[in-house]
Amino acid sequence: MTAPRRFRRIVATTDVHSAFDDAVPMLARLHAARRDSFVVDCGDFFEGTGYYRLGQGRIEQDVLVRLYDAVVPGNHGWVHHFEPGLHDITVCANAIDDETGEPLFRPIRLVRVGSRRVAVTGIIGQQAFNAIPADQRAGHRVSEPVRALRELMLAHHHQADSWVVLSHSGFDEDLKLAAACPFLDVVFAGHCHSERPEPVPVGDTLVLKGENSRPGTRWPNPWASAGPRRWDPSRPRPSSLTSWLPYGRPSTPSARNCALRSARSGFRTGTVRSTVAPCSPTSPTASTTAWAPKPCY
Repeated sequence: MTAPRRFRRIVATTDVHSAFDDAVPMLARLHAARRDSFVVDCGDFFEGTGYYRLGQGRIEQDVLVRLYDAVVPGNHGWVHHFEPGLHDITVCANAIDDETGEPLFRPIRLVRVGSRRVAVTGIIGQQAFNAIPADQRAGHRVSEPVRALRELMLAHHHQADSWVVLSHSGFDEDLKLAAACPFLDVVFAGHCHSERPEPVPVGDTLVLKGENSRPGTRWPNPWASAGPRRWDPSRPRPSSLTSWLPYGRPSTPSARNCALRSARSGFRTGTVRSTVAPCSPTSPTASTTAWAPKPCY
């Protein structure tokens, strides 16, 4: 009998785009990480190479169902998220059936990560949704992400200590999202394909995105002190993860928007560690990102 998994961190990938030419390093690291990590994807796992055209999404779906715990849909491969197995692990707070008004996917997953109760949810941005072929999104719509997240928080704030969003909206949109939703701890960003080698703090929220695998990439110092992020290029590359470690015991509650103040408490300043799993030079880079909370006393 398999022992239940106990999660220490959340590990995320984004925009894999069927890049399986040299996927063994990434898949091996994800398989190893599953032992104590909640594994998620931020969308667009499908389409982009001949592997998708050859297998019509069966390869990607098999990988997601076997290795991942939660995924948010992207504009590529939208229809596959309604297939058995994959639909069960898809989370999205703002995708709605246009006729019934009901959610198209599970809006939230509540998991224990370390000693904290973590709410994991997802959103897809309007621009990304509009990029889905019209015939695939017929009868579907998306609501405004900020409103969807606030309503979700108000419904579940008593069940969660930390809030994590898987976003398929683009990094700039995620910065706006973090500013408008100060109760979020981490936003894992996807969709934009931009180079964002450093995480960006927005108030108490950290917006993270996997790095590009390229010569000269700087690797952050995972033991840097709280405050400004400091980078140490002389450090050896750790495992294929980006880790954000919140430190400290709160002396007073962090400032909150008064409408959201009841959501949670905690201190979310920390450090970051990043690495990537390289794919083929001709294929998109598949990178992983991880967040690991420390206990809140």
